[in-house]
Amino acid sequence: MGKPEIMFCRSPEGIGQALRQGEILSNVVQLQIDPETINSVDADSVYDVEPVKHPFAIVVSQDCDLEQGYNFTVHEKGNLRHELPSILFCQAQDVDKFRKSNLYRTLFEEGPFRRDFRNNDAFRYHFIQAIPAELDTRDCGLPELGIDFKRYFTIPICEVYHRIKLGHTKRHSVLKSPYRDHFGRRFFNFNSRVALPEEYEST
Repeated sequence: MGKPEIMFCRSPEGIGQALRQGEILSNVVQLQIDPETINSVDADSVYDVEPVKHPFAIVVSQDCDLEQGYNFTVHEKGNLRHELPSILFCQAQDVDKFRKSNLYRTLFEEGPFRRDFRNNDAFRYHFIQAIPAELDTRDCGLPELGIDFKRYFTIPICEVYHRIKLGHTKRHSVLKSPYRDHFGRRFFNFNSRVALPEEYEST
């Protein structure tokens, strides 16, 4: 296991500083419209909204955008073109729950996948080792986390900071460079892949 102190640092408390790429938060709430309440006649009808609670999530948006969005949203300064409407997150799960879920259980039954997953050689997935309490702003530590690069979502930036201010959503730890850069590069590499209708063949 790598040395945690070179991989992670504690998150700032509250909204005194901008969120960072690679920052891990808990109790992240995503609001989704119930599609059954969308009225085909009246586009302005009132929708039912269902909260989706993510026990853990990791920030994917880049630092420069986050800093400019924070300055515009929280401090109400800066140019409108620096506004960041929403923050991009990836869902993160306790590895024990990740491994036992219906989505991934069969994958973890394969020895090579387990090795590739923990070495971050599995193209679609990312592993984050456990974080000790001294590197967690909440002083509780975080378990090993598994990330599926297909499980991403956005939340309006003003909503994210308001939930942090109220104490609903909590900041924990931040990946330090180059581990933050490694995570970001892997996410964007996966989501920029090009599907080919046929594979190349050698004659």
